[in-house]
Amino acid sequence: MNPLSLAAAVAHPPEPVSPKVLRAAQDFEAVLLNSFLQAMQQAFSALPGADSKSAGSEDYSYMGTQALASQLARGGGLGIAHQIAARLQRTKV
Repeated sequence: MNPLSLAAAVAHPPEPVSPKVLRAAQDFEAVLLNSFLQAMQQAFSALPGADSKSAGSEDYSYMGTQALASQLARGGGLGIAHQIAARLQRTKV
């Protein structure tokens, strides 16, 4: 942890977040990651020398990308979920 993030953590300690709020934020981050990963996959599959797709491979590819995005979000992802959850927790009435 760098000194700047440590100072920010001390100045604003993280508030406890409801598991439901965190799960919703992680689901949202998974959707964002999924769209990003699919765009990357389409860009790289269009490269010369890439295999032609067989029947059904697009469906498996989509499910694999979706599972990867979901697990990345559950494991911390890009940190978007924690920021969203903290913001939602603060604005909760």
